[in-house]
Amino acid sequence: MARGESATPGRRGPGAAIWAGFGVVCLAALCCVLWTTHWIEGCASYRGLMAFLGGPVPTASEPFAGAYATLSRLSWRSCVQDDPALAAAGVTSAQQRARVSALLEARGYIAQADWSAPGTLPLRGAHAIGDASCGVVAVVAETGSIIAEARGAGATSEPACVSYAIIAGVCSDRADTLEIAGTGAASTRAFVLPGLTPEIVLGTGLPADVVLAHLEAEAELRSRGWQASDDVVRSDVAGTGHSSTTSLTPPREPRRGCVAWVAVGDGVGGANVSWGTLGMTSGVAQSRFVTGLVSCDPRHPPPAGAGGMRVDFADAEGDGGAVYFRAFAPHVGPTLPGGAAHAAITGTTSMRLVEASAARLPRAVPVLRTPPK
Repeated sequence: MARGESATPGRRGPGAAIWAGFGVVCLAALCCVLWTTHWIEGCASYRGLMAFLGGPVPTASEPFAGAYATLSRLSWRSCVQDDPALAAAGVTSAQQRARVSALLEARGYIAQADWSAPGTLPLRGAHAIGDASCGVVAVVAETGSIIAEARGAGATSEPACVSYAIIAGVCSDRADTLEIAGTGAASTRAFVLPGLTPEIVLGTGLPADVVLAHLEAEAELRSRGWQASDDVVRSDVAGTGHSSTTSLTPPREPRRGCVAWVAVGDGVGGANVSWGTLGMTSGVAQSRFVTGLVSCDPRHPPPAGAGGMRVDFADAEGDGGAVYFRAFAPHVGPTLPGGAAHAAITGTTSMRLVEASAARLPRAVPVLRTPPK
């Protein structure tokens, strides 16, 4: 060391390195906490911070927080193929009947009499739903039997999603016209939605199966603190005479922010809604679907890449159909313990069919802004 140089910097060198390393560790821990809690995603510097650290830069996948997690839970009741308790090899028809009962009770339905003895398919007019009641008739095939479709009961025919079960919506005034087509044998059981009558359904101006599907969705969303509008808007799908695909967006946009929509397809199916990097919600029913999507103020749209704004679906038979939209206000109430079964509608419904221009929209929520680069 040259004369006059101080030894102090040399002695501080290791300490400074230790403190610098400690600071890096603290920053990494802080980023980890903020990442796992998602708090940092609302920070304006998040995109730049992640780019600096070499981490993934977020993209806009949903128009508002929680849209995908909630709306992706919606599905058509008969499409139970994703339930391992129903589709696993070696599952008996008795186990399938028990699981279908549990699934319907979770949606707010109440079982009537026990499962019937197996009857030979096709089954016609033996599906008592109870006087002045509306609900569903669940049909589960015996081992080796196949269910093809449900038809009649004042609704368009419904091809089965899976070969071993179908769940058809029906009211008591049409129950004797319901027919289940297939080969082999199957058992049936009726489930009612408390408080819903043929007269109430008639007053909505909607098909019974559409009313039931919307009430099922409402129970699911209410359990998560979302609130439904009374107004339902129908978008007709013209028949083309051949198989075709169509896309629809919600019929109205709010004046600010975003609102959620439940879309129920009748006569059309195979619906898909893309949620960007979060994935896609898909339905495999050929002539029915229930899905969720979002509309936002076009003057202040969500960032490019936000999903959930459009539903694509198919008209497999080419004879047309309709999609029934109902708006929801997200995050306006508490999450209810126990799920949809504890949020089910137990009285009359105020749903009504209206023109898009007359539809009253619920309170909107702010758009989820992706931080700038």
